Amino acid sequence: MFLINPLTNDVIFGTVPALKRKDLNTEEGHIHLLLGQHTGPNRGYGAVHIWAEHQKELTQKGWTTLEEVPRFVAHVLQPKVNLHFEGGNYRKTRINTIRLGAGNCILEYYLTPNPHWRVVTAYVGRSGKGILVGTLK
Repeated sequence: MFLINPLTNDVIFGTVPALKRKDLNTEEGHIHLLLGQHTGPNRGYGAVHIWAEHQKELTQKGWTTLEEVPRFVAHVLQPKVNLHFEGGNYRKTRINTIRLGAGNCILEYYLTPNPHWRVVTAYVGRSGKGILVGTLK
């Protein structure tokens, strides 16, 4: 289930441009946040996983309920936010978004039913890693 971006009242949280490098080849795609699931430490995806893993730090910054996770993600995923790529994985293509002073999101690429990105997790107060490969549209 895709969650609604409270800033736009749409299921789109941003757009990642096509990324073309020797070790990274993706089409342009919208970003979606799912309700998701949390199955253990560092295991899961979406709003439920974000809340389970990062509730303490989110609460300290004023995001106090699971229902506020979409607003936090929308706060991080603003146009021109830097996109970083840590390296390839045969099963998954992931990038980090880094918005200094706001937080980071880890996005995973999906080809079906059409090219798009999903939020795996999001957190505050840490820097991301990887090579700069672009910015959000």
